[in-house]
Amino acid sequence: MTPAAFVFLDHLPLTPSGKINRRELPAPDSEAMLGEATYEPPRTAEEHRLVEIWGTVLRREPIGRNDNFFELGGHSLLATQLISRVRQTFEVELPLRTLFDSPTLSEFASAIDRFKRNESKELPKLTRLEAEHRSENLLARIDELSDEDVAALLNDALAERN
Repeated sequence: MTPAAFVFLDHLPLTPSGKINRRELPAPDSEAMLGEATYEPPRTAEEHRLVEIWGTVLRREPIGRNDNFFELGGHSLLATQLISRVRQTFEVELPLRTLFDSPTLSEFASAIDRFKRNESKELPKLTRLEAEHRSENLLARIDELSDEDVAALLNDALAERN
């Protein structure tokens, strides 16, 4: 895992006991984290709905169509939450790998569109009720797991797909 940003300091702020005072550490510059990428607004209705989902999951705005989920701070645990919300919103069963293969918002929207047009026959379209039920169960189970357990489950699932 690579940090999204680095902040260079002349010295680390310390507490009276000599430990690093995390409250005094400066926040990374969000513009520097995003680099020189220019914002491009969403074009399609699906991209607009994805912007809302990504914004909720990543807790940030604005999100453009060329933004990369992982460069915006996304990681495997947030990816599972995103896939769950996409399943509920778009009523389509996407494998987690889709996000890794199509990490920008526009690529991910295109992948959803392909699945919705049934280009991938092994993934059935879910009814809204089934999607909501699965999403609620999945989120509840994920909340009960440690980060290590979630990472292990994701690795197992990706290994089975390959």
